Amino acid sequence: MNTTFNLCDDSGNVVTVNAASHEAAARQYRFNGGVAVWKEGERSLRFEVRNGEIARRLQEDEA
Repeated sequence: MNTTFNLCDDSGNVVTVNAASHEAAARQYRFNGGVAVWKEGERSLRFEVRNGEIARRLQEDEA
């Protein structure tokens, strides 16, 4: 089942992607670098993305 993810890059551009997971959303959007932010209700998940793949999830103090 797909979920809607809002991806936001370092420039503030936001794209809505329907995908099965955060990783699939990054691949589908071909997010090439920087930090991607997925809004899930009240919380935000932040990930470092390189070459369309999630490199690692950032801790709150790295955001």
